[in-house]
Amino acid sequence: MKKQPKKDNTFCYYPFHELTLKMWDGHKLTNTSPCCMMFNTYNDGLPIANMYSKTPEELFYSPAMNQLRKDALQGVRNPACEVCWKLEDNGQTSFRMYSSPAEHVIDVRDLKNPQLTTIDITLSNVCNLRCRMCDVSNSNRLNKDFDALETQGTRDEFWQITGAMGRKYDKLSAHKSRQYKWLIKNTDKIKTLKASGGEPFYDKNLIRLLQQYIKTGNAADTALHFHTNATMIDDRVIDIIKHFKSNYHTFSIDGTDKVYEYIRHEANWDSLNENIKKYTELDNVEKLDLNMVVTAHNLHNVPDYVAWAKSLYKDVTIVFSDVYPEKRGTQISSLPIKMLEDVYNKILTLDLPEMQITTLKEFIEKAIETPKDIKEDRAKKLYKETVILDAARKQSYRDYLYPEMVEYLDTLKKLYD
Repeated sequence: MKKQPKKDNTFCYYPFHELTLKMWDGHKLTNTSPCCMMFNTYNDGLPIANMYSKTPEELFYSPAMNQLRKDALQGVRNPACEVCWKLEDNGQTSFRMYSSPAEHVIDVRDLKNPQLTTIDITLSNVCNLRCRMCDVSNSNRLNKDFDALETQGTRDEFWQITGAMGRKYDKLSAHKSRQYKWLIKNTDKIKTLKASGGEPFYDKNLIRLLQQYIKTGNAADTALHFHTNATMIDDRVIDIIKHFKSNYHTFSIDGTDKVYEYIRHEANWDSLNENIKKYTELDNVEKLDLNMVVTAHNLHNVPDYVAWAKSLYKDVTIVFSDVYPEKRGTQISSLPIKMLEDVYNKILTLDLPEMQITTLKEFIEKAIETPKDIKEDRAKKLYKETVILDAARKQSYRDYLYPEMVEYLDTLKKLYD
């Protein structure tokens, strides 16, 4: 008997093989889950007492994880998975639909003896970029913007609009945790290592873990699947990741050319392309995924982005993501219906797999259906979010965005300045 995630069941593969180690207070693990998406609704993760003192294996076989697996098989909507239930109730494709491996179906016999084979880890918020949709909790470089917003007296307003820049975060010491020490000593047990940040390839303790895999000889049996901005994949990193069984990284890239440089502040478009070229020349690249966070700033860029992506690599997949939190001004529901419809019609002509097109269509259809009063409120937030950060960075959207978007923001300027 085979099992796969469908809208008429509650099955998800993540709880049967995966654990996240991403939420820390200093060196103490504070939350865990079978997937990082569980935290998208500000969920507290799984209720496991004294989790900071437990090894990854002890967490994986905890009563809370056992219950999650039971519910996944018996059609019960476990409340910890609220993020997926909300998406599905809104008619959207949820994250669990992507949880199965390439063959898409799992033999139920393999589910009776779940094995922890995958760890998804975040050790710190160290990062080399200052992305517009991000927060200081995920990029220490954004402390520079935090200070600039404080100086110009707009940080509180920016926080109210975006949910970001609410406070600064203490430096983590997750490399001192029991879980990290367990990983260092058990490189033979984890066969897929996922990581995100911050920027994982910018984190010296993550690099140390990779070097330990090479030292023990377990790299050859281990797959790497990182969420990375790809700007750090230089010769140093290439010399490390070439030792692993496979590389299946997701490159977080949210536009092309100037749009990309506007959103991923301090990144260089030409350097990024050079890094990707070096990466795709490796013999152990299994697949290339791109993640594009779709916002009002880059929606018009989608057709050009798709054309660029398809020129990169023979086997490339684009994952389109919504911006979080939904209340942000840069959420595409802030755009006029006519503008959304124009982009929607262009997207219908793109040469993309059905699921990728469906995700984009769902985003735009939901934005079109947004009530008028909410749309007007978000339009004001869009303008304010854009120009407040522009002022802090001494830049202007006019130098980066597509003409349609520049014209719309100029129109909003007349209303809200």
